[in-house]
Amino acid sequence: MGIDSHRFAETPDENFVCSICQDVMEDPVLLPCSHMFCRKCLVDWLQQKRQCPLDNKACAASQLIQAPPQFRSLLQSLKIKCNNSSAGCVHVCPMDELRAHLATCGFVREACKRGCGKQIFRHQQSHHASHECDNTEVHCATCKRSFRRPDVPGHKCVESLFGSVLELRNESQHLRETISKDVNTMVEKRIQEQVRDIIGNSMVGHPDGAEERIVRKLTPELKNMVQTEVAAQVESIMDRRLKEFRTALLADTTAAVAAEVQRLKRQVQANLEGEISQVMHSVSEMERGYDIRFEELRRANQSHGDRLNNLTNRLRSAGGGRQGRGGGSNRRNSYEQYQQQRYQ
Repeated sequence: MGIDSHRFAETPDENFVCSICQDVMEDPVLLPCSHMFCRKCLVDWLQQKRQCPLDNKACAASQLIQAPPQFRSLLQSLKIKCNNSSAGCVHVCPMDELRAHLATCGFVREACKRGCGKQIFRHQQSHHASHECDNTEVHCATCKRSFRRPDVPGHKCVESLFGSVLELRNESQHLRETISKDVNTMVEKRIQEQVRDIIGNSMVGHPDGAEERIVRKLTPELKNMVQTEVAAQVESIMDRRLKEFRTALLADTTAAVAAEVQRLKRQVQANLEGEISQVMHSVSEMERGYDIRFEELRRANQSHGDRLNNLTNRLRSAGGGRQGRGGGSNRRNSYEQYQQQRYQ
């Protein structure tokens, strides 16, 4: 199989195209009839037909020879696109430099170097490790603890610091037990050696086993004395280390609590500002509604007054036309009295 001609920066010359696969030759070989093809294409062809694909002359796979160096040099100088061009790489180089480029191409997918299982472009490994990888440890600036990225949303500094205290207590207890065990073994061995050195020269002529009996008798007393002294020293060292850690932990806890209080304060303030804004908006809407209602009532009252004036004028006109001046005057006076009584 040859190389797809679409991968080249320019359309390759037809002399570089394999007549079998119609692609640019890969590892070209020459037949006795001077025709050249891809090695793999021609070997597969000759397994089916023992003749040249172009002139049908008889030939065999044993007759294949490598293409001339000049031809191979020209073929290797063709400029080809990177294998990862579909992923975004825009690099173009001669074919004989492609292998070196692929060794450093940033668009080659590789497994995450921290072991999260994801396939990442080579040039994105650093960004992935810093911002995306679940196996990356995130350091909290407040409580000074480190934890995996998936644990970040549920992290609480104060609870984390109390967890540190519990871990310290467990480690301290384990350390005490380990030291005590090692000290007991070391002290007992050392005391037996010293006792033997002290009484070794004075046991000449005594019965066999007398030295061992003396060692067994003196060892417990000396052991208790040394253990008491060593235990006091170990206790002093542990107390000093615990006090130093408590002091540092208290400072970290104070900072964490202060940061939490400030966060809650900002949250409460933001909630109050939102509620106040909603109340002010509601009040504005109510005032706007009252203004609209007042304007409607004012217009309705004005309209009622206009209709009342029109009715009064019509009654006056109607009364004057039917009863004359006297009758119209009496009717008008009666209507005016009626109106006064109505609005009193």
